[in-house]
Amino acid sequence: MKVPTGDPSYQQFKGFTDKDVLLDGLLGLQGKLARGEHGTVGGVRTIRISGGAGNGGRLDVSLKGTPYPLRVQRAGGGGQLELGGWGQDFALAVPEKKQMVDYGKQIPRTG
Repeated sequence: MKVPTGDPSYQQFKGFTDKDVLLDGLLGLQGKLARGEHGTVGGVRTIRISGGAGNGGRLDVSLKGTPYPLRVQRAGGGGQLELGGWGQDFALAVPEKKQMVDYGKQIPRTG
């Protein structure tokens, strides 16, 4: 996706393109944090961290190797996401032109 970087409309896409913003939104728990039970995700031992006595979401963190987040359970029944492949290489390639969306001329200018 291509958007003009100087356009304020770009900010709505920042949550998908800025790693820190994306991970903060994805992994953030609400309320007071507490350490919970041990468990497993994909055969890896974990420790569970809960927010707001479990009502603010749960995060399972690996106890093996680097403490990567392995499972996120969103607050309010907002779903669950399992994360894997930490530290593994993956190939990147420039997408073909037909796979790109260019919003440069479609985003209305403000100001």
